[in-house]
Amino acid sequence: DYGVTVLPVSCEQLKKEDIFHILESVLKEYYKLGKIKQATFKRKNATLKKLQKEKFTNIPITKVKREDVIRYLESLKSYSKSTIKQTYELICMAFGQATYENIITDNFMTGWKRVEKPKSEYKSHHRKSLTIDEQKKLVDYLNSVSYEKCPNKYLLLLLLTTGMRIGEDLVLDYEQDIDLNNAKIYIRKTQTKNISGKAIIGETAKTENGERTLTMTNISKSIIESALEHKIANKNHFLFCKEDKSMFNHQYLN
Repeated sequence: DYGVTVLPVSCEQLKKEDIFHILESVLKEYYKLGKIKQATFKRKNATLKKLQKEKFTNIPITKVKREDVIRYLESLKSYSKSTIKQTYELICMAFGQATYENIITDNFMTGWKRVEKPKSEYKSHHRKSLTIDEQKKLVDYLNSVSYEKCPNKYLLLLLLTTGMRIGEDLVLDYEQDIDLNNAKIYIRKTQTKNISGKAIIGETAKTENGERTLTMTNISKSIIESALEHKIANKNHFLFCKEDKSMFNHQYLN
């Protein structure tokens, strides 16, 4: 389920392979082959760096005991479900790779007696969405405020009327993605991050079904027409961009 990759290492090296270096090699190869994107590579490496601090990930994987992994996973119960899932998947990946390379014969991370993923005890603070009244007040404000006082008014209005993701909105190309004649918005890409954490234009949408075509309503069409009137010409043809013609980072807008 977690994938394996053949890595060209000697028999002597195999005996000394630890979880950290196994994962480091696999993730690098996955990235080079395009199996994972930059943002995913960065995220998994961040998880790997946390794993590296644990003693059991720096000793030969042949010497790692079931109890070592259980003890570590037990310590993660106070973390969120996503954090536990990402960490658990990496550990499974390391043992799966080690099994495939015949470094180990007992893979206790798979099968009916596998070490299970711990249940999160983390109590998240749920984000509150706007009430209908609050949304109406926001829309009324955005419709009444001048562009000079609120340069992001059309960006926000488009989000509210189309349900687009902020990352999709920020990379809309006013030459290729906007079709006023047929009242269509083409969602082809989204904003993502590179290995350094810098915001970049992704090559695809966020998910497989994310690439789609939206039909404009009279309201969203009017918003886009106003946005086009106020657009700042830039080399990437961003419908929405900073005054210096560079791309917004959605984290700052959130």
